[in-house]
Amino acid sequence: MYDKEIKVIKKIIPTLFSKVRKEFFSQDENFTLKKDNTFVTPTDKAVEKLLIKHISHHFPKDSFLSEETQTKTLCTKGRVWLIDPICGTSNFALKIPFFTTNITLLISGKPVLTFSLDYINQDYYWAVDDKEGVFNKKGIVPLSFKHKKRIVFNFGYIISQGTKKHKEAVGDIRKELFVNHEYRTYTYSSSLGFVYAAINKKISGFMVTFTKPWDFVSGAYLIEKNGGIATDFEGKPWSCKSKNIIATPFKEVYQKIFPVIKKYWPKSKSA
Repeated sequence: MYDKEIKVIKKIIPTLFSKVRKEFFSQDENFTLKKDNTFVTPTDKAVEKLLIKHISHHFPKDSFLSEETQTKTLCTKGRVWLIDPICGTSNFALKIPFFTTNITLLISGKPVLTFSLDYINQDYYWAVDDKEGVFNKKGIVPLSFKHKKRIVFNFGYIISQGTKKHKEAVGDIRKELFVNHEYRTYTYSSSLGFVYAAINKKISGFMVTFTKPWDFVSGAYLIEKNGGIATDFEGKPWSCKSKNIIATPFKEVYQKIFPVIKKYWPKSKSA
């Protein structure tokens, strides 16, 4: 159903691998801070521009919602390409090899196709609406069952947008998961960990607070395509407008983590 879209994205991936890896391994630290105090590099801007130009050439009527230049587009209207050019910009800028590019096609707010690039391993993970499972460049990726107590817990924009209660809740959640359930939580400053969770590549799920759609949609969609569960912090179905997400391929992991979130996370109109 989305064969053309898949072909278009796969065609640009080698160019992205070459460009981003070259700049990661060859450049010194080169970044500035945006108004929200997050990092941006010339690579972020170049990758975004490259992707928008490439996709627009093949789908001129489509819209874009992306982190650097197209931030105001509604994610729920029509065909929208959701792009995070470098997710993990701080890692990239500081030469920490853990970052990704997320490319997702939304139709009326629902993901139908996503790609996330694993630059260091020169691989990519993708899923599409009319196929079950998660794929890489070799084919379908089997879900591992080895690691079920390692959770990525990224905090998004909690520093600028969260209240004191939200920040305290993060500590309480992490403490109870570790002390009472022996779950370890990690923060990698990149949604690449969300992608790894979809196949249980040493990570069994993710939680993220005060997030943006380009950060979490790809990971949540990949997890659901692999038979997993993804909701907001109130247990409701997530959408591209959600702010706080929990997702895991394993029902038993969700059943352990969700009650802890519900116990500590402040109730609000938007989970």
